Amino acid sequence: MPWHDEALVVFGEAARDVARHFIQRWNIHKCEKFLYNDSYPFLLPKTYDDREELRVTNWKEFLDSPPYRVDAQCVRSVGPWSIGTKTIESSIQNAYIQMIDAAKYYIYIENQFFITMAEDAVVKNQLAEALYRRIIRAHASREKFRIYIVLPLLPGFDNVNAVQAVLYFIMRSITKGEGSLYKRLEKEDCIDRKLVPRMPWHDEALVVFGEAARDVARHFIQRWNIHKCEKFLYNDSYPFLLPKTYDDREELRVTNWKEFLDSPPYKVDAQCVRSVGPWSIGTKTIESSIQNAYIQMIDAAKYYIYIENQFFITMAEDAVVKNQLAEALYRRIIRAHASREKFRIYIVLPLLPGFDNVNAVQAVLYFIMRSITKGEGSLYKRLEKEGVPPDDYISFYGMRAHDVLMGTLVTEIIYVHSKLMIIDDRMAICGSANINDRSLRGHRDSEVGMIINDRDEEDGVFNGQRVRVGKFCASWRKRLFSMLLGIQFENPQNIDLSDPVSDEFYNYFRDLAKKNTLIYEEIFATLPSDRVRKFDQVGQYTEAPKLKDTDPIQAQEKLKHVQGFVVEYPLYFLDDENYLPSLRTREGLVPNVMWT
Repeated sequence: MPWHDEALVVFGEAARDVARHFIQRWNIHKCEKFLYNDSYPFLLPKTYDDREELRVTNWKEFLDSPPYRVDAQCVRSVGPWSIGTKTIESSIQNAYIQMIDAAKYYIYIENQFFITMAEDAVVKNQLAEALYRRIIRAHASREKFRIYIVLPLLPGFDNVNAVQAVLYFIMRSITKGEGSLYKRLEKEDCIDRKLVPRMPWHDEALVVFGEAARDVARHFIQRWNIHKCEKFLYNDSYPFLLPKTYDDREELRVTNWKEFLDSPPYKVDAQCVRSVGPWSIGTKTIESSIQNAYIQMIDAAKYYIYIENQFFITMAEDAVVKNQLAEALYRRIIRAHASREKFRIYIVLPLLPGFDNVNAVQAVLYFIMRSITKGEGSLYKRLEKEGVPPDDYISFYGMRAHDVLMGTLVTEIIYVHSKLMIIDDRMAICGSANINDRSLRGHRDSEVGMIINDRDEEDGVFNGQRVRVGKFCASWRKRLFSMLLGIQFENPQNIDLSDPVSDEFYNYFRDLAKKNTLIYEEIFATLPSDRVRKFDQVGQYTEAPKLKDTDPIQAQEKLKHVQGFVVEYPLYFLDDENYLPSLRTREGLVPNVMWT
């Protein structure tokens, strides 16, 4: 095996310090091992006259060119066993850290090892912490700063187990685990919030009381106990949990709602549903009652469906994606079209998946677009094949906001994290389950949700006809629509939220989303956008002059016409590309089920 090493030759006082270090090391070992062996004498440092001038006159004997003039200081790692001192000296580590902190432009490192982690139970040196701090500082100040590190490709041990052990700690130092340098840098919020806005977040949740709340508690207890058995069976810090017993005659009353609710709770019928299986709950069978509930509720819908979800990955007859929600939506639309009934589906998704890595974003987008518009198995293509115009029945939306930050106009996606469906202002389901196989199949991620059926009713209007609707579900849907359309506080156009089925309201909703989208695209060149069909169009689109830069005053005037947060979901973004990650990437190498 070829060998690469680097060394120094020093002259003068620094060389004396190295000699004295050698003498100290020699003498301590003489005392400990060869005290009575005259073959190993004690060494004494040579004395020098303070006036003696050190000159290098014989450098030609071993150097090709004259030595450089430098300031040199000897540093070392020594302690009681190695040098006989009472204290530990770690001036090499101190020097590395100080030099890294002082670096302005670059750092170049060659070393046999790279085992250094911050806040680790085993590895204590602080070099990785110093590198981390310096990179964070460079990123925050937007300065060019480079670090080159050269290491052996494999540790130099004959024994394979020793190689594995050292590799384990090297990889834990660089990329593997939350304490590694790469993971800490990726996790760190290195963004200057004075320049870049934080992504807003939208979510929906439920509070339930009574027997349904007991069911949620029992679900938690089951989840806790199975993991107690598997991971902490003999750890008394994690006790087994038992459900509380109740007298069947006990009446559950909500008396303290004023402590955490603005208005009295609604009376509803509530049922807990979940996705669980052998690994997550300890049962022999898989339970996918969340998927069953979604499908049954979609089949039972008479007038409209409103969905908010973090994902929409659902395809019929697909080799990878197996959940049946798209099939249920397809059947319901076909039924509505065949009977010529007004039926609407509103679906609100994040404009982009919430992943930092661009390849992961592409992978998830690939399956979302295949579910909606891309490919023969997509929902839109299947409807069009049956002669059904999808836009008459179903529409997809996202959410976006804008503001002025440090005197500059900015915009940002509102990340939709909800897992919600409302049906006909009478039924709803809300919980933790995304619309994908991971959440719905039961044998993968563990999820829980709650089905709501209103008990109290009021008058409503669907497609101009009087109907009875549930008070809770109707109020929930109207609150969400008023937020999306920007009429929570003022409604100068007197938009009637009571009828989400009528042509007038459905077209108004779609037209407003389109208007908002066009304004954002003109002012900010927002992505994702249907204007970008190919990868090579991204640069052309985003680098073109933007109204926010060329005419900020006009841009502000146009932004006054943005209403609410709703925008169109870009169904044809990168439509001409296959953006499943390349097999040359780690995201492309993992099985497709990772993203579904």
